[in-house]
Amino acid sequence: MRSELKIGSVYLGKKGAAETHFLLTRQLIENGCDLKTVISTNNEKLIQYSQLSHLLLPLQLPSGPLGLIKQFLFPQFLSDTLKFLLDRDVVYFYIPHLLDNKIARKLLKNSIYVIRSVHDSKRRSGDYWPTKFSIKNQIKNSSEIIFHSRYVATQIQKSNNYKVFALPIEKRRITSHLGSPYILFIGRFRRYKGITKLLRAWKILELTLPDFRLVLAGSGRLPRISLPNRIETLNRWLSTNEIQALIDGSACVVFPYKQASQSGPLSLAIAAHKTVVITNVGGLLEQAKNGSYVLVDYSAESIARGIREALSIKIAPIIETAENRELANYLATKPKRFDANPTP
Repeated sequence: MRSELKIGSVYLGKKGAAETHFLLTRQLIENGCDLKTVISTNNEKLIQYSQLSHLLLPLQLPSGPLGLIKQFLFPQFLSDTLKFLLDRDVVYFYIPHLLDNKIARKLLKNSIYVIRSVHDSKRRSGDYWPTKFSIKNQIKNSSEIIFHSRYVATQIQKSNNYKVFALPIEKRRITSHLGSPYILFIGRFRRYKGITKLLRAWKILELTLPDFRLVLAGSGRLPRISLPNRIETLNRWLSTNEIQALIDGSACVVFPYKQASQSGPLSLAIAAHKTVVITNVGGLLEQAKNGSYVLVDYSAESIARGIREALSIKIAPIIETAENRELANYLATKPKRFDANPTP
């Protein structure tokens, strides 16, 4: 059944959440939505967006900090964006961008309902954005908030007008189980993700697991400590297919975070039927509870014990993973009559 709602979607980033936003866009189109999407021409999936059957507005935005500041102070892009979106009933912002509030405020003034995904409750160590102030403004300039973990929802002072939906996950087939066994860390290399603790845990384990290696896959700066033996590093931005293949071929996936809201790679690991090792921080346990997991403390000894336990867990293999369409289904079935003004 075709949705009666006219939906606009805004994502001005270029990668990171590009894959899940593209998936959400495709799901909304499959649900019969009248959809328009605003993205940056720097988006890594621009070609794939252009091949979908919906209206698309690519914006040429500067990528450097100085250029973004100039665009923020003199937002020439606003007129084109508003002209494109003013016939929408709802406009949804999936990932925050520095320029989003400029658009959102104009939409609200034109009585368009603004929905915003808020992913974090505060800035994490090693990151410069989003700040508490910017998160507060995201909520202020929204008619409705969507969180992706109940943990984040409980950390933020908010109105009653919010929902909690897990991150979108695409249905797919497991691609590989071959090769020498390895334990996997995957994601951006950031201090709050506990990579140093994991390396110390591996020093405890390496002599007792002679057939295994540790794979660190992601982009960023690795800790400046001597790496133990049998460690492989893939220090670059990874495509979604590469991430999925690494997860599929792993013996277990480790998320030794010191801080967290939720984790995209954790959702992929659970969907692929892998046992995950997680610290009890943020919304990680909330995400993992429907899969196979081992809960550990934020210490090298506890992480080492958790990895050993995870390797001993036998779970039935699966060929095809499930698809999570909750968010797309919610947006497609919202009633058409609502008040655009944010709830006080």
